[in-house]
Amino acid sequence: MANTANNFGRMGRSVNDHKLRIGNNLYSVEAMQKSHSDDSAMWGVTRPDSKEIGILVDGAPLGILLNTYIHEPLHAICAEHRIDMPREQEERVVTSMADGIQQLIVDNPHYLDQLVKLVKEARKQLQ
Repeated sequence: MANTANNFGRMGRSVNDHKLRIGNNLYSVEAMQKSHSDDSAMWGVTRPDSKEIGILVDGAPLGILLNTYIHEPLHAICAEHRIDMPREQEERVVTSMADGIQQLIVDNPHYLDQLVKLVKEARKQLQ
């Protein structure tokens, strides 16, 4: 994790570089290249200090890509909400939550439609 800001490299498959608001901060979400990963089993990385999320897209099967896109922001949520736990425990919790959310979405595609509808209604009320 010695990479500096904006040093993930650019890849294009299924993940476009963008920002996610998590808590009061904007995280840069960027596709990263395999060479930036020191762990061959690692498909993504979250760096709360620099507000970066990197997603490995090169060679990632679509299911892994989907799971990683859910998984990495959960790490940022832990950091932003100061959910402090040992790294191994956080990884187990985040992995279980990402797996569950992915299964919910895959098994119930209409769920996202309903969620988007509710978010739009909530945002109208806030304006």
